[in-house]
Amino acid sequence: MRRVTDRLGPVFDLPPAEVHVWWAPPRTDPAWTALLDAAERQRLGAYRRAEDQARFLTGTALVRHIYGTDLGIDPAAVRLDRSCPDCDRPHGKVRLAAGQPSDIEVSVSHSGDWVLVAAYRGRPVGVDVERINADLDHAELARIALSPAEREVLHYEDDKATSFTTTWARKEAVVKALGEGLRTPLNGLEVSPPGTPARVLAWPNRPELVGRVHLFDLDADPGHRAAVAVLDEAPRRVVRR
Repeated sequence: MRRVTDRLGPVFDLPPAEVHVWWAPPRTDPAWTALLDAAERQRLGAYRRAEDQARFLTGTALVRHIYGTDLGIDPAAVRLDRSCPDCDRPHGKVRLAAGQPSDIEVSVSHSGDWVLVAAYRGRPVGVDVERINADLDHAELARIALSPAEREVLHYEDDKATSFTTTWARKEAVVKALGEGLRTPLNGLEVSPPGTPARVLAWPNRPELVGRVHLFDLDADPGHRAAVAVLDEAPRRVVRR
């Protein structure tokens, strides 16, 4: 295992069967901007809000440092692929471009005060973080995003915002692990109720995945909820970085 000191954290080590999740507040740094390729700089400039620029830059810098450290190359030399399977726009799940010998898979999420990057060796991984927003119409969102059983649970919850956000983050982590994002109807995927261990309970359209997706809640601050999913045998542990 290559071990290299990383400016973004302690000595890097990603053993097999461990999910590592980096947490970072979004910020800008000229040294990070210098790591971006031409397409990433164009995308960074397309964001109108400074906070969106900071989230994209922080996530991209983390991904480039993770891969660069594993490959033993400068993060700026890492070639990333964000191609979408449905169109020509570069908004698909980020991964290494062909020809780079790393088996690490990553997933990126950002919301509110946090940017998260999850990394796992050899198998798909998905991570999601969501800011709890009490101003949303959670009953209306539930009609679109939750299964009938999940809507029933939400109906009896006193804190509907936290309950809905917990369930949403779990579902998003699962579909992001598959690289499908919102192309998969979330109301067809059923996860365990908030307050119980995270797991996939039912998925009529993808029954073969129910026992293969391993789902974990991540410790977040009171204003956020987060989860990570792995398509593999159950990992030994989830490590917060």
